[in-house]
Amino acid sequence: MQEVIDALRHYPATVALTIRDLAEPDLRRPEREGKWSIADVVSHLADFELIIAVRIRAMLASEHPALVPMEQEKWVANIHRGEPVAELLEQFSFVRQLNVRLLERLRDDEWSRTGEHPQAGSITLAAICERLSRHDGKHLGQLQRIITAVNDK
Repeated sequence: MQEVIDALRHYPATVALTIRDLAEPDLRRPEREGKWSIADVVSHLADFELIIAVRIRAMLASEHPALVPMEQEKWVANIHRGEPVAELLEQFSFVRQLNVRLLERLRDDEWSRTGEHPQAGSITLAAICERLSRHDGKHLGQLQRIITAVNDK
């Protein structure tokens, strides 16, 4: 799990480096009509990290809790109020670091604690973290795709 934790720790810096040369208007330009912008992706990462924080803590505090669902499209559309992307990235980085620090302190037996995921069913804490790492990779690819689309316009 140390490799997964290390990847989770470094991901916010990777996102920041990936988008660092873009102006705020470009960060708000969607990939194409009906798709997310970089600002939308970063807001999703920040929101999802909050959900992960609650899920991890619920799994540690209770036996097989129901894990909080997330309607990502509604969250992206209805929660954010045009915050600067730098602020969204700061929110994401802060909560991610809180989560990583907690994960680093887990005992070996705690990685097998379970919860009931809204889509995946019964899932371990280790699997939640592995899924989170894959989620990060998916969104990094999305950010790179959006940058290409924005630069081509």
